Amino acid sequence: MKAIFRGGFLALAIMLASAVPADAGPYEDGVAAANRGDHATALKFWEPLAEHGDAKAQVNLGVLYQYGRGVPQDYAAAHMWFTLAAAQGDANAQKARDSLAKRMTHGQIEEATLMAREWRAEHQQ
Repeated sequence: MKAIFRGGFLALAIMLASAVPADAGPYEDGVAAANRGDHATALKFWEPLAEHGDAKAQVNLGVLYQYGRGVPQDYAAAHMWFTLAAAQGDANAQKARDSLAKRMTHGQIEEATLMAREWRAEHQQ
């Protein structure tokens, strides 16, 4: 499996599947796109899943935003997606959020917290 990001466990968090089966669904299609370096296509597959509460897709969106892959780099958005996935018990999301928070300003963390709260209110989660 080819890692698309450098930097420890985060590379592993986004690549949860080592092979994409022939009858792959949207999540796996996103993994295949990310493995090819096509982050914009990965985003197209993962974003609807994340919006519907898929924790794995939320973690992967967090990684895309954290590193600016297929989207502008946005620590607050990354933190928000990690927070939403962590609230569902995803340990990778919790680690990624906590690690990212060390590089964020207090204002960015407040913004991310508000974004997550608003997302939950909008999606009733």
